[in-house]
Amino acid sequence: MVTKAKTEYPQIDFQVQSATEFHFAENFDAVFSNAVLHWIQEKEKVVELTYKCLKKNGRFVFEMGGKNNVDKIIKALQKSLSKHGYVQNTDISLWYFPSIGEYASLLESKGFRVTFALHYDRETKLSDDKNGIKDWLKMFASAYLNGIDENDKEGILSDTQAMLESTNCRNGSWYADYKRLRMVAVKQVN
Repeated sequence: MVTKAKTEYPQIDFQVQSATEFHFAENFDAVFSNAVLHWIQEKEKVVELTYKCLKKNGRFVFEMGGKNNVDKIIKALQKSLSKHGYVQNTDISLWYFPSIGEYASLLESKGFRVTFALHYDRETKLSDDKNGIKDWLKMFASAYLNGIDENDKEGILSDTQAMLESTNCRNGSWYADYKRLRMVAVKQVN
């Protein structure tokens, strides 16, 4: 994506940096993030670095997975893992899905003032394919399946999808129970 962006917009300086280690020579008016922050366990570092790279009154605008995001899917997967004897895999932590209060408190503790916060349901269609949940799990939750025999993986994925058919499948289409957290915070300087 960055290679394509550099080709299409050569006048803009695109960089790839870690969300927990980024640094810039200049400060910015705004930082925007979409669907990234819930993947980063070191949330304090992200907020601290974002604060540092913003100008006074700079905005941090983002959307991420919120509290109870994909809860039905993860609970079904954990139940299936346990059923197949992989209880240790149920403890894997891939994401951070905070409530408004959790993330607002974090932002405020690092010097931000939260000016907008919304936590909402955004059910999202995955596919019309018969393997909608299985494909989603392989793409986004594969860490839960690490160390599992290939024959057992298919059984776990099939069981998980079967458990979700009544809640996450309608008219042959699969849906994820996304819960989104959208916030705007402003850098305050004392």
